[in-house]
Amino acid sequence: MVEKIIRIEELMAKRDANQFVGTIGSWYENAACASTELGQLFINNPTMAVEKIPDFIMKVRDSAGEGSHAYEALTGGANPDWTGRMIDVVGEFYPTLSRSLRVKALKHTLGFIDLQNYMVAQDNVRLINEPALVRDILVNRSLYWCGCSKYVDLLEQNPEWTDLYPKLEKIASAFWMAFAVSQPKCSSEDIRNNFYAMFPTLIKGTQNAIAGLTYVRAQDDFLTKGIPVAQGVESRLFRYDRALWDGIKAGIKAKDWIDLDEPVYMGSDTDTHWAYRSSIGKPLPETIQPSENTLRM
Repeated sequence: MVEKIIRIEELMAKRDANQFVGTIGSWYENAACASTELGQLFINNPTMAVEKIPDFIMKVRDSAGEGSHAYEALTGGANPDWTGRMIDVVGEFYPTLSRSLRVKALKHTLGFIDLQNYMVAQDNVRLINEPALVRDILVNRSLYWCGCSKYVDLLEQNPEWTDLYPKLEKIASAFWMAFAVSQPKCSSEDIRNNFYAMFPTLIKGTQNAIAGLTYVRAQDDFLTKGIPVAQGVESRLFRYDRALWDGIKAGIKAKDWIDLDEPVYMGSDTDTHWAYRSSIGKPLPETIQPSENTLRM
């Protein structure tokens, strides 16, 4: 598995689809055939691959036999070890798609996850390696936040890089590992420096994911609590390594994430209504200079 995260970094850096398809069969045991087939379709015809995402997810749900997904209710939902890995294949190709195809791929992914209970939904998100897909799922569905507690525990138990590196075989998601490492309260400077050097493409993607999540959560706080967007962004930056701030701010400026602009719930004991992020209409200032006294959230 240490080799796996190194391989993921290489694949993210080169975006060599043929190499990826040649590798995934050994990663996703139960969904190996379907994963390889979907990966090959992304190479040959990305538009068709996006359209077929629901069909491929159904194919792995029926791994125990045609129609076997009908029994998922007896076990609490679809098996994320199968469906999560299929969604991870979508994630590998997700950043290479046009924006219109990414919107469709995201909607197809949410179309499946939304049918699961939130715990099963989180278990699927927990297995995605690609930061861009995790970001766009969570931008639109904060309920599916699965957290990174297992990676925080791993970092606490292995505070030095020489201790952590051999333990990377325990990780299920390159993104969630990187997300935990990006927070100084969770990782040592030694680990951060070595992780950034070994996995630069993964870290860049993680910065962009943090950018999207930071900005839209700040927008939500404006809609629900009246906290100015810029203030919300500033307060959240303190969670992350200062060495990553420039990349995060560049990601906010680029606004590459997909926000389906669905309504944000603004309920209280006395008032219930919905609002859209697009209604805010005030862009974040290009320069963000957080102060040490800014409220930490």
